[in-house]
Amino acid sequence: MSLKTFLYGLFVVLLWASTTVIGRFLVAVDESIHPMQIAFLRYLFGGVGLYVIATFSGKQKLDTVRNYPQKERLIITGLIASLFPVLLFYGVMYTSAIASGVLLNGNTVFIVAFSLLFLSERLTKMGWAGVTIATTGMVLVIMGSSGTVSLAVFTQGSFLGNTLSLLAGLDWAVFTVLLKAWFSKTDPLEMMTFSIIFGSLVLLPVTLIVAGLSIVWTIDLIILLVIIGFGATSVGFFFYLLILNEETAIVTGAIQLAVPVVATILSILFLSEDMNVYLFIGLVMVLVGLYWTNNGVVEMAEQEDNIPPSLHR
Repeated sequence: MSLKTFLYGLFVVLLWASTTVIGRFLVAVDESIHPMQIAFLRYLFGGVGLYVIATFSGKQKLDTVRNYPQKERLIITGLIASLFPVLLFYGVMYTSAIASGVLLNGNTVFIVAFSLLFLSERLTKMGWAGVTIATTGMVLVIMGSSGTVSLAVFTQGSFLGNTLSLLAGLDWAVFTVLLKAWFSKTDPLEMMTFSIIFGSLVLLPVTLIVAGLSIVWTIDLIILLVIIGFGATSVGFFFYLLILNEETAIVTGAIQLAVPVVATILSILFLSEDMNVYLFIGLVMVLVGLYWTNNGVVEMAEQEDNIPPSLHR
């Protein structure tokens, strides 16, 4: 791995890991913005940023998207993409950024499950063991995020947040698999640009109805929105594509595994969140499980490089 690739990867990890931390701070700690507002603004900033990047890359016309014959598929994937930030930011309103980050980044398990069902892929014994370990780790995070493992967790607000975070990962997994199944010949940068812009247009009327757009703007708020919008969504994805084109799956897989770890560290440093033993064990199990899962998938579909990151930031 070159120094340039390492720096790109480090930048991507920091940007993606910051999403749940900043989201938790804005909607639950500082309470300066409604979850629907931050969901819309993240996609608005991200869509504009991606279009600027596409323009400088000579892809501003989004030709491969515009010429795609089955427009209904574009609409379906755009709608699915629009759900992701809503589930994510409502999730971190009710649970810790640590728990949300672990559950969100466990979406590789869902991607594998859907790929087995719909993309004719299969798992080795290591892959099945990885899925089992990662799933067990996510259950432990959900059950033990309050510090104790008991059935009382189902009546706590953190259970709602954990469930929404898990659903956000599930939603992004569906989005990822649909892109792989339907859009393998479509330029990934163009497809992501379309999806995020379409998602922001879907979220606009919903945001106006649910929360309005009355926001007390501050410099800090603008900076944080730029980080998770333009930074994580636009720049992060673009640098990930650069790495994807130059490095092996081991390197890109390492980036995905590093995100929940860095998100945990940031949550402890900047939100003073506690890392209890159940969260720690769950995090380790998810990381080990995802590593084994990523190395246990065989017969991958063609054009794998066109899959967007299964994280996102």
